[in-house]
Amino acid sequence: MPDELTRDGLTVKTLPEIEEQLKAGLESAYDEEIDFADESPDNLMVKIVAQAAVDHRELIKKVYNSLSVTTAQGRVLDERVALMGVKRKGASFTYVAVDVEVDREVQLQGLDLRKGELTPSVPNLFTVKDDTGTEYYLMDSATIKPKEIKQEVPTESALNSEEAEEPTTTPQTREEWEAARKAAREDYNAAIKTFNADVVRVTSIQDWFKEGPNKESLPDLPIEPEILSQTYPGDLATTPTPTSGTETPETPLTEETTSFAFLFRAAKIGAIETLPGTIKTPVNIIAGVVSVDNSSRASVTGVDEETDERLKARFYNSSSLPAQGYVGTIESQIQALPKVDIARVYENYTDTTNNDGQSAHSIWVIVKGAPESGVEDSEPGTETLRESIAQVLYRARTAGCDMFTIDTAPVGDQTLNIRETEKIIMPNGQYFHAYWNQAVEKAIFLKITVGHRDEYNTEDTSKSFSIENINKLVHSLLGKSGGKKLQWGLGLNASPSDVHRFISNKHTDYNVFTVEFSTDLGETKNWSPDLVQPKKYETLVFTRAGSIINTKPLPDVGELSEDENGNGGE
Repeated sequence: MPDELTRDGLTVKTLPEIEEQLKAGLESAYDEEIDFADESPDNLMVKIVAQAAVDHRELIKKVYNSLSVTTAQGRVLDERVALMGVKRKGASFTYVAVDVEVDREVQLQGLDLRKGELTPSVPNLFTVKDDTGTEYYLMDSATIKPKEIKQEVPTESALNSEEAEEPTTTPQTREEWEAARKAAREDYNAAIKTFNADVVRVTSIQDWFKEGPNKESLPDLPIEPEILSQTYPGDLATTPTPTSGTETPETPLTEETTSFAFLFRAAKIGAIETLPGTIKTPVNIIAGVVSVDNSSRASVTGVDEETDERLKARFYNSSSLPAQGYVGTIESQIQALPKVDIARVYENYTDTTNNDGQSAHSIWVIVKGAPESGVEDSEPGTETLRESIAQVLYRARTAGCDMFTIDTAPVGDQTLNIRETEKIIMPNGQYFHAYWNQAVEKAIFLKITVGHRDEYNTEDTSKSFSIENINKLVHSLLGKSGGKKLQWGLGLNASPSDVHRFISNKHTDYNVFTVEFSTDLGETKNWSPDLVQPKKYETLVFTRAGSIINTKPLPDVGELSEDENGNGGE
């Protein structure tokens, strides 16, 4: 094809075309046949010049393509969509509460003023890591020390004095005291869990980074009950009386290891799955730090940066933003809000309830990614996300149109409330009540048969599908090897072709022979190759435990294990 710019776009010559053009030009200039064998000097020179020419053409083509949203990529795409007021949704960090146990006074260095930096340069920054090697940084510097336990021993003067009181008898038996101590321990552990949950609420973390009178302060760490650091009083009553003339024994001073809960931030930005009990290794060894451990999942799981494909799709939807009163307007405006992953609006314009149970003349708004009820998510004095959704419904909903919702939905073995409501004040001083539903995830299990593309119907066992191949496949399905995990869009059906395409895009040497689905939560699963049709408010997400991978030519390797690293196969 020629080098030309027409109304159909830019076309450039290919490498073979340029090589043939150069060879023809050399033969015409020298008027004789030239040796263009593979290793000849003339052929090597032609290839070098042709490759340089192709590189220049490809660069020109990239510059030309960057002028269009359809073909632009990366930061150039950000510049193009910004012309229409659309901005790429950025990534965010993952935060988790970690218990740090010490046996002496310790100074721990945190990020402090460098909390938002991707690669902070902080000397001696206290860092921990989980079982997969993911590192986490301490948010705020702290000086901590264990509790000092001081046991008072009666002095000789007090013991020999006529006014010395008789040793106080313990009002409890040892069994009663132990029961009280156990109850105090349970209450304290419950308070610690509540503290860990409160300390890392999504919006609290955001507010900690802000200064001013509205800055939210950290919740107070629960105080450990005194009974947990004491010994049974009956044991102290049996202390032997010192004889006259002997020195008074010194008051023994002992230290216990004490655990403190601190907020840590993942070193890498984006969505990171953090399981309880997996962060146990300090990266930099500090004397006095006995152990680290996370008793709960990440309280705030980060999000990945919006991909080029999703940004383009949202850009095209933005063309309907200025409109008023249409389903597309509500959907695109809600989807353009921060922290909203996807939004769907369904309309029932008939006079009767439809097959989904949606009432007549109503819209059904479903949002994935919005915060739960009562959670603030913005700076003081600005709209919350919930208020922003209500404003969209107030502006774009047509008069007399009902807002349909359902109250609850099954999620696993639980039933959750997914109905959201928010009220805003209208210009006439009255309240407008907005209603919508939160999207939920529904587990989908896979039973697939895979193998290498070049091994089907062969006896070459050296290329058999190994456990390592299965591990790579499972990591891809879970999104742990880069990219997105296997899941479907809000309300979209799951088909075997989706799994074929997902695996072949990530593993070109893998061949998927069969795909079956199940959504049964019990041990017994009914497998079927048919489409899985979720509810309109459900997102189908691949679930590891309970899925099965079979291989060719090897026999069935069994049900996927529940190990924390995502390794598959028993």
